[in-house]
Amino acid sequence: MEIDREVRLAKDTALAISNDLTAGRLNDAEVLNRLKAELEKNPQLLDVGVAYEPFAYDPNVRLYAPYYARLKNELQSLDVTYYYSRPIYMSRGQE
Repeated sequence: MEIDREVRLAKDTALAISNDLTAGRLNDAEVLNRLKAELEKNPQLLDVGVAYEPFAYDPNVRLYAPYYARLKNELQSLDVTYYYSRPIYMSRGQE
């Protein structure tokens, strides 16, 4: 089925990037280029990114999440604009 193939591609891409980062085959400086390359070779993917734990990328940088997206048939590097290390759905009083 087509949807299964698309989901598998997204999962395999994310896992490959994660494994390469963890094993040291991909360093922090190469991440943006890798994200862009994944979109270039897989036109069915719309976006791809990674999100580091707070201060893991740099002790002076709380959050870092490089991200590439396919917008209007162009690949663009974007900034993540939300506090991704906090759950999105929080009940009142938990903020």
